[in-house]
Parts: sequence; C-alpha cells; structure tokens
Amino acid sequence: MGMKRFGRERFPEQYPATKTEFAEPVSTDTKDMAKVRPLLKNTNLETRGLKLTYDANKNGWNANAFHNAVDKLGGGLVVCTTIDGLVCGGYNPKGWAGYGEARGSIAAFFCMSLLQMGTTNKLQKVGGPSLAQ
Repeated sequence: MGMKRFGRERFPEQYPATKTEFAEPVSTDTKDMAKVRPLLKNTNLETRGLKLTYDANKNGWNANAFHNAVDKLGGGLVVCTTIDGLVCGGYNPKGWAGYGEARGSIAAFFCMSLLQMGTTNKLQKVGGPSLAQ
C-alpha cells in the first residue's frame, strides 16, 4: 500500500524530536555549525549542509528582515546568545512562510546551552503540533 515509503528516515519532521540521540558532524560543518549539529539528530537537517541565512546584526533586528531572509526556505534552526552567555534556540522543521503565519509540527524543539558549564538541554514540543514556532 505504499506505507514503506513513509517513515522516520524519510519524513523525520512528522515525529517528535529525540532528546537522547545526537547527530554526528558533517564534513561541511564550520566550528559553529559543529556545536549545533548534535541537536539535529532525527531532523530533516541531520545530514544536510547548513548555512547562515539570517544574522540580526547584519540583516536587521526586525521581523520583516527575518522573514525576508528565511521565508519559504524550509526547516531551520534559530540560535541566539544572551548578554550573559546563555545560548538558546529552536528547531522549526516546517520553515517560515510569512510574518504571523504558523505551521504546526510535533518535531519542533527548544534548546539551551550553558557554554560555561558544558551542558545542553533539548526540550521537545509538547501538547500537539499547534504553536510550534
């Protein structure tokens, strides 16, 4: 019936994020990309080359600049660093389509890392697919 074509390997964005498995580096990863790569296990970005699409310091600190850079490009990872050094972010497997438009997914997750302590916490989306972003 064609169900073999549908599975976690082919459509990881249809399954909840894993918190116990971590992805291996990809040959094209820069030093910064290698830091976030482990979080991408069982995502549609696990083995794909990553690229910086939006940088608030370069592109502008506003929603329009963000959406001009990322809309309709597919899934992505947002990474932010606070003044105190807390690194946090989130994975959006469905991508962005426009300002104010949400696309639900149970595979979305939030992550934070305390670099000075060397720990990373990955918090999977709970409560169904809505409000994933």
